[in-house]
Amino acid sequence: MFIERMIKLIVVFLSALFILYPLFFSVVTALKSREAYVESPLGISLDSMSLDNFIKITNNFDFIHKMGNTAFVVITSLIIIFAFSIPTAFYLCNMNNRVTRNFLTIICFSFMFIPEEVLILPEYNLMSKLGLINNFLSVIIIFVAVSLPECIYLLYMYFSLVPNTIINAARSDGATELQCLKRLVVPICKGPILVVLFTTGIALWNSFLIPMLLLHDEDKKLLLPSLSGLITKHSTTPTYQMAGLLLSMVPLVLVYFIFRRHIYEISINGSMH
Repeated sequence: MFIERMIKLIVVFLSALFILYPLFFSVVTALKSREAYVESPLGISLDSMSLDNFIKITNNFDFIHKMGNTAFVVITSLIIIFAFSIPTAFYLCNMNNRVTRNFLTIICFSFMFIPEEVLILPEYNLMSKLGLINNFLSVIIIFVAVSLPECIYLLYMYFSLVPNTIINAARSDGATELQCLKRLVVPICKGPILVVLFTTGIALWNSFLIPMLLLHDEDKKLLLPSLSGLITKHSTTPTYQMAGLLLSMVPLVLVYFIFRRHIYEISINGSMH
């Protein structure tokens, strides 16, 4: 029993170490000067640490504007994605034709394994023909098209766990399909919906290839492609690069800390239901 507990503690400790060390290394490196990093890349010296890299990158980079562009594209995409995926997933759960239902879910599941690089050329050609290059709408359309099948499939899996007896009882009382979805399924599955929302939002926020190819104007570039261009100019300064990467993480960390209590409460209440 003691050996088993020790093994579990060691596994947990090593897992935490593998996860936290890259973040720790990034923070320490971003706080160093270039000279201190060259002298000792893995060393920690409080005397050589400062916020100069962060001050420099905020002075040379319109961080707020780029973050606003990214937030607009991501939030708009999420609204469209979940406006379609939630009712579609509910419709699949209640589809009587089992063959058609399984066929549609397999298609949604299959889209999850298509690499982004395979679709980028057809997507660029399509947006070019539509005249949407350098337009936020092009990125939003592709974000929705790429994320929608995965969200439908995941929500379908969660919605299918809701007992049919509850929904049938509501129908027998005169509730419409929309009322069953709005007043029963969504409140019961708030936790899973929120998890899918956040994971999808993180994936869209960290998307790099699509915004880089479709948005060329400096005023319309999103955060990560813009940071990439800025970091490339300072390729010989790893401390500056780490500061830029850490700044790109700030909005996601803030969103998590603001809503973490609601996530926990909704997840616990959803699991209890």
